[in-house]
Amino acid sequence: MGKTFLLPSYAIIAHRGNSYYYPENTMLSIKNAVKSSVSMIEIDIHMTKDHELVVVHDEKIDRTSNGKGRVRDYTLRELKTFDFGTWKGAHFSNQHIMTLKEVFNYLANENICLLIELKCPHKYPNIVSILLDEIGHSSFPKNQVIIQSFSVKSLIQIAQFDTQISLGLLVKRRNFWLQNLKLKRYRKIVDFINPHYKSVNSRWIAKIHKLGFKTFPYTVNTFQTGLKMFNYGVDGIISDRPELMIDIKDNIIEAGT
Repeated sequence: MGKTFLLPSYAIIAHRGNSYYYPENTMLSIKNAVKSSVSMIEIDIHMTKDHELVVVHDEKIDRTSNGKGRVRDYTLRELKTFDFGTWKGAHFSNQHIMTLKEVFNYLANENICLLIELKCPHKYPNIVSILLDEIGHSSFPKNQVIIQSFSVKSLIQIAQFDTQISLGLLVKRRNFWLQNLKLKRYRKIVDFINPHYKSVNSRWIAKIHKLGFKTFPYTVNTFQTGLKMFNYGVDGIISDRPELMIDIKDNIIEAGT
């Protein structure tokens, strides 16, 4: 069986949830992204000392919690004692780190896709197999999941284990020229090439599409840049400000009717 991921037209992807207004990667941020009617939510995962997949961007919890240290040095129970909301504002207190399972359970009945970024996979033994196992045992539909990473090695490993799941290669701006030379090599591995938005132009988008890839540039947060990306012909936009990108999308659709 081949891949069955159904890509919405002009996908709006809420980066770490609705993270411009709410503490990133928390249930509050995800709930408000769902309310804004986005096409997709992007989250980041690391792994705890007791091999639980948790939703957090940084390898350390210092920036986004009242704790300190590396995710991998804590058990899930220990991480749950920290506040992951107050750093964004005192009124966001009592937001706790989520597991990937909790996100799957919350979104199981929502008509929404999930873009999962696999962070620092080389630092977490067996994280690929644990991730695929959680996806396989979840009630969240597999054809509404994309896994993305900067690690080509990890994406190759995922493709070897599961030929049905959709994959995306993230490309840093400083590595863009090098990865661009290797695009043809990735065609049998990944479905999406997701670069920093400053690397994108209409010529590159045309090349990507000709090779059979889709693309979600990151992280687009202004009206001018969002409009430019849509005019270039991107397939979706990863943004901290999904509601602003939805407004741009709606204006483009309305102007075309």
